[in-house]
Amino acid sequence: MKNSTKKRGYGKTATTTGNPSNALAQPKKHKILRIVLITFLVLVLVVAVGAITAYFGFMRWADGVTLDENLLPTARALPTFYDADGNKIPFSDDRYIKDVPDAVRGAFVALEDRRFYSHKGYDIKAMARAAWVNLKSGGTVEGASTITQQLVKNTHLGAERTLSRKLKEVALAMKIEEKYTKDEILSMYLSVIYFGAGAYGIKAASRVYFGCTPDELTLSQAATLAGIVKNPSRYSPKNSVEEAEKRRNLVLDVMCREGYIRSDERDAAKREKIVVASPAENDGDCAKQYIALVADEVCDALGITEYQLGNSGLSIYTAYDPAMQSVLVENTVSKANYSAAGIDGSASVICNATGEINAYYSTTGYEISRGPGSAIKPLAVYAPALEEGKITLATPIRDEKTDFGGYSPQNFDGVYYGDTTPREALKKSMNSAAVRVLTFVGAERAAEYCSALGIEVNKEDANLALALGATGKGVNTNTLAAAYSTFARGGEYIPPHTVRSVVKDGKKVFSTRVLGKRVFSPETATLITDCLCDTAKSGTARTLSALPFRVAAKTGTVQSGDGNNTDAWSVSYTSLHTLAVWHGADKMDELGGGHATRHAASIWRGLYGEEKPADFTMRGDVVRMPVDTYSTFKNRMATLADESTPERYLASELFDAHNLPVAKSRFCSPTPEFTLSVEDGRVKITLLTEPAFGYTVTATDALGTRTVGEFSPQGADSEQTASPDKERYPDAEQTVYFTPFTLGGRVRVTVEMKAVDGETVCGSASKDCFPFPSERSEPYGEGRFPFGFLRRGG
Repeated sequence: MKNSTKKRGYGKTATTTGNPSNALAQPKKHKILRIVLITFLVLVLVVAVGAITAYFGFMRWADGVTLDENLLPTARALPTFYDADGNKIPFSDDRYIKDVPDAVRGAFVALEDRRFYSHKGYDIKAMARAAWVNLKSGGTVEGASTITQQLVKNTHLGAERTLSRKLKEVALAMKIEEKYTKDEILSMYLSVIYFGAGAYGIKAASRVYFGCTPDELTLSQAATLAGIVKNPSRYSPKNSVEEAEKRRNLVLDVMCREGYIRSDERDAAKREKIVVASPAENDGDCAKQYIALVADEVCDALGITEYQLGNSGLSIYTAYDPAMQSVLVENTVSKANYSAAGIDGSASVICNATGEINAYYSTTGYEISRGPGSAIKPLAVYAPALEEGKITLATPIRDEKTDFGGYSPQNFDGVYYGDTTPREALKKSMNSAAVRVLTFVGAERAAEYCSALGIEVNKEDANLALALGATGKGVNTNTLAAAYSTFARGGEYIPPHTVRSVVKDGKKVFSTRVLGKRVFSPETATLITDCLCDTAKSGTARTLSALPFRVAAKTGTVQSGDGNNTDAWSVSYTSLHTLAVWHGADKMDELGGGHATRHAASIWRGLYGEEKPADFTMRGDVVRMPVDTYSTFKNRMATLADESTPERYLASELFDAHNLPVAKSRFCSPTPEFTLSVEDGRVKITLLTEPAFGYTVTATDALGTRTVGEFSPQGADSEQTASPDKERYPDAEQTVYFTPFTLGGRVRVTVEMKAVDGETVCGSASKDCFPFPSERSEPYGEGRFPFGFLRRGG
């Protein structure tokens, strides 16, 4: 029997049988499904309509995006370069590759853009895959740029990650695909990408890494270069052969998977060792790096890109000297000039008269940016201090271990020289003394001088470590050579440059007119040059003393935190040219005064041959004056000698006539320092003696005058007395006792100071005392005697 229930409502009767809840749930479930399906279809429709609208909107917007073909490296009209004599410079261009070898093509297309030959500039599948991967990871871990998009990014756009930039990148990629063939696009891409080690483009990379052209690359080498692009600092074989091999093997696997090579070819390529070309092998063209400097300079001057320059057809006249460049390259790649393999070198020659770079080369293939070490001392410390009148070349400086408010520089090998002068400190490159002089000038003021000399410094560099070359941005050989040439030029700085003029269709469109900017006075320039000539003669750069002409020089060495040397500098100049040489590696034992200076000496011999440049001339109002070396250190200020100064303490020094010492010689009427006291009837004479003087002590009493003490000059027989160090020859306290004969009167003590010869009296002083004062004030009484000498003490 079926149960039935009638329900009344709104005049109708509802009948349920079985489970009443199931009967009610079925219509609801179907209703919900219908709602979900309809909602989904509506959303799909909305998304589709939105996507179609966005697509056509984007395509309409993309039509308005303008492609500047001048920014593309098509190299249709290469410029022509001329040397200082107007002769065409022969060189092969590294900026554009026309025919891409199969191995290179396969490596880059397989790794970077496997659908390159089928897409229209952008890859929807790659975009979708990258979006999904990035969404899952919660960040950007995979990109989807095609080779064409990467070309756009390198030539037209920056690297910022914004939607508007990405859309413009795609639009420009589409434009390029419409105008150029796939092979042309690949050629342009391979001409602009960066491979590390200063190499832009596959031609430069092939040369820098393997010393060959792209069509000479092996399969292994092509895969290695393709692997570098993603992260040059990590995958460059110059930095890590192990990382480069791992990356190369991955590229070979991808090439095999995509069908560009067979498995046996892949395996053979993996077995090939990666051997990086030596500096001598990677640049068969002497002029390449110099031309790169010229190109950068022209682009800056005309406000164009390097790709526009490649299509410009300009005639560019330079200061390039082929003979000098040949000498520079030959010596800089020569293994004989380095202590070990793996050390790079760079060198620049600048004409002092014009500031033009006549020759430049670096085994790195690019302009370095390294700390200058002690090579900065003349520029940031001593020249500014002379210019500001804070020192003379004879000013006494104490070179010792010192804590300068928490900064404690150390001298090389921990050797300190005590009392010294700026000339000696510069010649021996004393660190502590240099920092002390910098405190006279102020680090901020020194940083201003560096900036005026073309050396970039940050605000953070304005501290005492600047005296030892601690700069955030570093320097290169061109920068340092230009700064030093300021001294050779009498104090006027000229920025280093290579270009003389630029001509287009027979008309001059640019001409270099560089005016010198005065940084130092002629007097300061002369004084520094004379000091640096001493450095080359008998200081840290004494290797240059063997040259048959006079040269001024300074060296510098940079040490890392682990105690290894990383940079060695030698900067030198004659009256005609300035030469800067750098050696560097992560770890080496070279010093600036060692291999780098021998390298410089070899270049100088090659530059001048049998000719000799004229000697330096004195500029400005500079005078040579006699210096009293003893008085200088005792007074703690530079002191000129006079007729009273003993010959053994005479020295000669150059001075700016506007900044002469004013201190008085201690040999001119010196006053002895002594005190008198009475102890038990005896007179005690306490005398402070100086090492340069002899002393005679006389006493006058009732019996007359007699000598009671004599002292000879301290260290009179030593060769060191010409430059007295107060630790070596300190003042001494001497004591003399004598028993006076007196009738109750006074006793006079006279001290005479004599020069080193022990005869000439320089100065004297007398003092009186009354050994028995009571005898003058009391009458004779019991137990007292009228004659003091009958009661002499002792």
